[in-house]
Amino acid sequence: MLACGAAVAGQGRGGLHGLQVSTPDLPPVEHHWTPDVRRDTYSVSKSFVAIAIGIAQDAGLLELSDPLSRHLGHLAPYAAPGVESITIKQLLTMTSGIIYRWDEEMIKALDDPAAAVVGATLGFAPGSGFAYRGADTYLLSRIIHACSGEDLRDFLVSRLSSRWASAPRSGSGVHEASHSAPSVCPCGPRRWPDWVRRCSTADGGGVGSSSHQTSWPA
Repeated sequence: MLACGAAVAGQGRGGLHGLQVSTPDLPPVEHHWTPDVRRDTYSVSKSFVAIAIGIAQDAGLLELSDPLSRHLGHLAPYAAPGVESITIKQLLTMTSGIIYRWDEEMIKALDDPAAAVVGATLGFAPGSGFAYRGADTYLLSRIIHACSGEDLRDFLVSRLSSRWASAPRSGSGVHEASHSAPSVCPCGPRRWPDWVRRCSTADGGGVGSSSHQTSWPA
């Protein structure tokens, strides 16, 4: 770890933030050279959102052919023409037609980022082109919240941590239940944005409730 620390010092802010070493028979050991705080994971988040969509599909909460309007019907008043026909599969494959971009300061100023995304004019008809955008992934995370009643992080942690804990360690052939992911984020309590509170009340909040199956008006 001393060697790793020297490497981090040499690389500055762009280097390694921390290190965890795990073995089959002992609790993991970790060390952090920078504060253990929330960080932007950029496109890594896309993989985890895709996993969440697959889990939700397997649970019968959604189908890849579902239009956006089936799960986020409350955004209908803000939607630009054509948005109502975007499917979950098109959001996953970045073929939705959404070309909207945002930055961190813009997000802070928005009352509901999803309303801004669906309100932007599409760059092309859904399914007819490709545009790599984080906005697609963000809408998928909102769909997970709408169809499950859970925040994306909670949805994944509750379903993946138990699987990781019970899976055999590579080469060990044994199960280590003590290494499950923590149920509470070590970064401290989360500050929920306003849209979470609104969706949890105005939109029903219950798993499988009819409020999450709303179709947009023609």
